[in-house]
Amino acid sequence: MIKKRVCVIENDPDISDVIHDILVIEGFEVVNFASSITFLGAIDSIGKIDFILSDHFFATQTGIDLCLELKRRKRFQDIPFILMSARKVLKAEISDHKNCHLLPKPFTMEALLQLMK
Repeated sequence: MIKKRVCVIENDPDISDVIHDILVIEGFEVVNFASSITFLGAIDSIGKIDFILSDHFFATQTGIDLCLELKRRKRFQDIPFILMSARKVLKAEISDHKNCHLLPKPFTMEALLQLMK
């Protein structure tokens, strides 16, 4: 069985490690990135991506900015983008875009996995 590949973009290493470990246990292949810049610099070499899970706040751009940038590229239009944020007001901003979902913080792993089915 081919594992689904998830790119996790999270600048907090503790959160990134927990998400990574749980997703691996659940059978996903996980590629972690500490920033949107490192992710964007690597996307051409990653290969197939099934899900993108991103934090909202980064030093250079927001998760919504990253989502919009990716959704302008044909390759990423059908890949689900899950934005993790404590700002519930983002739901309206992100729900207007195809395959973009808000995962409100704090969240359970069950809630995350439900979005990845």
